[in-house]
Formats: sequence, C-alpha cells, structure tokens
Amino acid sequence: MSDATLRPMTDADEAEVLAINAAAVHQTGPMDAALLRHQRVLSAEHRVVERDGRLVAILTALCGGCGYEGENFRWFDARFRGFFYIDRIVVAEPARGAGLGHLVYEHAIARARELQLHWLAAEVNRQPPNPVSLAFHEGHGFREVGVREVEPGKLVSLQVRTLSDR
Repeated sequence: MSDATLRPMTDADEAEVLAINAAAVHQTGPMDAALLRHQRVLSAEHRVVERDGRLVAILTALCGGCGYEGENFRWFDARFRGFFYIDRIVVAEPARGAGLGHLVYEHAIARARELQLHWLAAEVNRQPPNPVSLAFHEGHGFREVGVREVEPGKLVSLQVRTLSDR
C-alpha cells in the first residue's frame, strides 16, 4: 500500500472512475458521466487512489444538507444532522485486499472530523448480500440504523458510525 497515493479527482480521471464503478456496479449502483459531474459539484470529497500510474480506487462523499437527491442520502438527511455520507468507495478488482479501503475510510473519517461532522453514513447491500462489505463496515464501527428496498429484490443496510467514539 505504500506505493498508493490518495489525491483529488480531476476531469482527466473521469473515464477511469466510470470504468472502476462499472466493474462493480452490482455492488455500488450505476454511475454515468452526468451523475459523476453532478456529484463532483456537490461533493465534499471526491478522491481517487493511484498506484503504479493507474487509478485503483474511488471515493465520493457528501455532507448532509447539500441538496443531493439520492434516495439513500435523503433517508439519512431526514434523520441525522452533521453527517458525512459515503456515496461510494470502490476498489478495482486487481487492487482488492491491499488495504486501500482502509486508507480511503481513514481519510474520509479525518475529513469528516475536519468538517466538524458527527456521523459517517453509508449503505451496504443486504440483498444481494455483500458479506465482505458488511464485515468491513462493522470492523470500522458502523451499525445498522435502517433497511431500505431500493428496487425489487435489492435491500440495503443503512449504517452510521459516530465520529466521537474513536
């Protein structure tokens, strides 16, 4: 992981970011160029991880109250104040298991604290199941606060982590 660099996303990264997301769309949800650009306008944090000259991970996070219209975001926005919403963290398949998810989450936690926010919020697929992500979030102090059916047969676990406990 020492050769990985976490940096702000640039316009030149767009195609690679969309490709990384597309490869994991069954776990993250679709993203096209218009959504990516819209999120970058609203985004509190939009980063990429680069390793050996290639993008290998992405982070998109938004602050509560920013006006994003995503349904899961709105669910959190109606219930929590002072939250940092992790819209997506995606690590490209060849780079998984190298600790990049931890690197990105530690950055997100530090950024949320810097913004003086109280909660980190995220959702994880329950159906179809994503046991790796569920365990990852549990290991980072998240707890389930709700469940939503986002489409027929697809359930997400809505999770938060307080930023004052660690």
